[in-house]
Amino acid sequence: RQRRARHFIAIARCLGREVEQEYGWNKATHVIYHGTDSDRFRPVKDAAERRALQSRFKVLDQQWLWLFMGEAVKGLAAAIAQLPAFPIAHLLVVSRSNLDSHRAQATAAGVLNRITFHGYDPKPEEAFRAVDVFLYPNEYDPFGLVVTEAMASGLAVIVGDSIGAAELVEHQRNGLRCQATNAASITACLQHLSSLPDRGRALGLAARATAVHYSWDLCARETLKVYQQALKDRPRS
Repeated sequence: RQRRARHFIAIARCLGREVEQEYGWNKATHVIYHGTDSDRFRPVKDAAERRALQSRFKVLDQQWLWLFMGEAVKGLAAAIAQLPAFPIAHLLVVSRSNLDSHRAQATAAGVLNRITFHGYDPKPEEAFRAVDVFLYPNEYDPFGLVVTEAMASGLAVIVGDSIGAAELVEHQRNGLRCQATNAASITACLQHLSSLPDRGRALGLAARATAVHYSWDLCARETLKVYQQALKDRPRS
């Protein structure tokens, strides 16, 4: 239907492929990743700030803190399913979704006391600064902005390898990629972090560098280039 359109901006390569396959798009596709506000989403300053934030989220004095943030359908059940294998872990859930079924899942698995269901929070950046790991075993997402926000916050991230933001994650360099539907794959990523205490910090530093590069300014500049090219390509009457 877009007979006049000559350019398509996709927020990830996977979305570009999807539109080409499902809608028959066969003209120019430009991949421009979402940016991240790396001033708002930053690493925790010191132990005092982290302790204060953990107190706010009611997760103080937990040995190993995981965070799941976003709609529950994007991997929360898979995250909860990992808790029995990691007795020292505690999961903070920041989500506006109805979580009744996930509370039932946690009760059945005997891990309800190791999950804090926080609900929606208007300051998600503070949740990132309170935890050790961002766990997002999501099977489908055109991008997943929470992933790059976690990276900008200096966290080790574990993400489903088929989502858009995973294209910015190089496995074991600036994060960990898992097969979201494969529990053993998620477990292996968590074991990698639990067996190497300093590994999470190293991954977080590299993740931060990646997120700072993919800024909203870069996103704007790349988008402007596409519009300029589209103007040049307009047929002359």
